[in-house]
Amino acid sequence: MIKNTFLLVAVLSAFAGLAQTKVTEKEFIGTWKVVNLDMDNGKVFMDMDKDSLYVMDSLRKTWKTKEDSAMVMAVMYGLGNAFKEMEFTFAPGGVYTVKTAKKIQNGSFKLDDTGIVKTSIGNDAMTFIPYKGMLKSEMEMQKGKVMRMFFRKVETEK
Repeated sequence: MIKNTFLLVAVLSAFAGLAQTKVTEKEFIGTWKVVNLDMDNGKVFMDMDKDSLYVMDSLRKTWKTKEDSAMVMAVMYGLGNAFKEMEFTFAPGGVYTVKTAKKIQNGSFKLDDTGIVKTSIGNDAMTFIPYKGMLKSEMEMQKGKVMRMFFRKVETEK
């Protein structure tokens, strides 16, 4: 019984130590590219590495004809390709640059006490959280829609 109690205390202490690891701005600094894109609560999911697109059956059922299907899929692939080309660069001092095929946008970000970067692109609020060597991002869009993205850091040549 005493052995089990010590084991439980050791495990809980280890988890408490992990939970208290402070996230710093340094973990965000660098250039990041989108690797996964999740739109409309999982109804549409794109994997940029595999160049794959998944659309839930409930959304597919709203398409009335094969032409509707072809048009919507073309739009989704176009959107996905736009995100595939996007680069998000965080720089020291709380500034960022977003590069797309059509424009470059600069802005500022803030790292809060919980280790979450908060910013906005245009009118859309955006958060970034370190997650398994990547950045997990959520963008709150118009009409309450949320787009989730995972970013992988771009390796730079030395």
